[in-house]
Amino acid sequence: MCQIADRTVANHFIHPTSARQTVPWAEGSLLVQGLQRLILWSQDSAPWAKTSLLTSWGGAGAPWAKSSWLCRLLEPASLLWAMGLFAVAPYVETPAIGIILAIGAVLWLAVVLTRPLEMTPIALAVLAFWGMTTVAALCSPVLKTSIYGWLLSTLYLISFALLSRVLQGRGVHWVVGVYLATVGIVGLEGLHQWREGAVALATWVDQESPLKDTTRIYSYLGNPNLLASYLLPALPLGIGGAVVWKRWTARLFGVAMATLAAVCIILTYSRGAYLALGVMAVGLVILGLRTLSPQRRFTFVGLVLGVFTLAVVWVPSIQVRLESIFSGRNDSSNNFRITVWETVGAMIHDHFWLGIGPGNRTFEAIYPYYQRAGFNALGAYSVPLETWVELGLLGLVISLWLVAVVWGWGVGLWLNQPPAVAWWAAAAVIFTVGLLVQGLFDTVWYRPQIQTLWWLGVALINRCRPGKA
Repeated sequence: MCQIADRTVANHFIHPTSARQTVPWAEGSLLVQGLQRLILWSQDSAPWAKTSLLTSWGGAGAPWAKSSWLCRLLEPASLLWAMGLFAVAPYVETPAIGIILAIGAVLWLAVVLTRPLEMTPIALAVLAFWGMTTVAALCSPVLKTSIYGWLLSTLYLISFALLSRVLQGRGVHWVVGVYLATVGIVGLEGLHQWREGAVALATWVDQESPLKDTTRIYSYLGNPNLLASYLLPALPLGIGGAVVWKRWTARLFGVAMATLAAVCIILTYSRGAYLALGVMAVGLVILGLRTLSPQRRFTFVGLVLGVFTLAVVWVPSIQVRLESIFSGRNDSSNNFRITVWETVGAMIHDHFWLGIGPGNRTFEAIYPYYQRAGFNALGAYSVPLETWVELGLLGLVISLWLVAVVWGWGVGLWLNQPPAVAWWAAAAVIFTVGLLVQGLFDTVWYRPQIQTLWWLGVALINRCRPGKA
């Protein structure tokens, strides 16, 4: 389904609308060639991997696996693992998710021992990120604490590798379907809180704001910002399912889950999520304009823009929350974040190149030495700053490169593949962009419920590539 010639891919990447069209300046453009090299836009982007010790052990147990009934269960077991992970993530604590991720690591090891280990361009970038995380952990001033963060990061990266295999074929429909079904349960509980009221578990709104008595829903996740981040992927994935799935019941399910997620995100009053919704709306409009038939474009684009515009224009509470973004230190939440960012800046200054080491426990161990009185924080409240302070400038650069590779390949697949593939790739790009837009002003991105969704998006893009059937 995904197999295409490398030359064709390059042509489509240069000529996004059609391989038959010609764009003379792009043929010899240093900019286009530079972008292609940046995102490793080549089937043989890692030729060394074919003979590398890093990949040579893959498939070592293949001869034995051919006659083993246990190995035949690896694929269904991996699919059940992925479905179980996304089915229980909103309801369990971090240690429980850690156990599930550890089980996934065992499954991945078993799968790799029985099948060849491939080094895709995205996997190469992930490996580089893991290597930098390892270096930062080993150079950390609190080594033992950083090792815990390194282990957790390693489990996330292994989950990406296993998900990349699970999502092949019909596995993508099962995993996405389970996530959307879980969104339905989480969303209904959120609507129940909105109707009946919910106890604020933290100071989520400035007490001098007109919205100080407003109910911010959080469902089973215990925090409005975390709930909003958890629901963001449901919008493009639900819409993608409504386009890709053939049964009308499945399409209706996708639309319903996307709508429910959008409503609940609005009721969280998460300003970062509002910004993410705006960016994702633009992405969905571009996606609809390019992939839908002319008859459906007007309806789709009008629906997306109409819902977003009505929400902003006709709901006063949303206007108040959006206006507070530009209040500077006059808003208590803004003031808190700005102060933490200044403190993190001092931490970055002292650990510029390699950072303090990965993990929130490492941050909590170092932050008190720089903390200002009354501004205790569990993170940097910004994913780029958190990455810089944990992994240093080198880690930040590699992280940005990883994101560029993922998004570059996602856009390339969207431009070149059939709708069944293009929509999933585009949906993954859109919701990972949304997660990072919210992550500019918050660090719920590091919570396992969100991290697993992020790597689901990366795996959705990695599952289909040139030369991969």
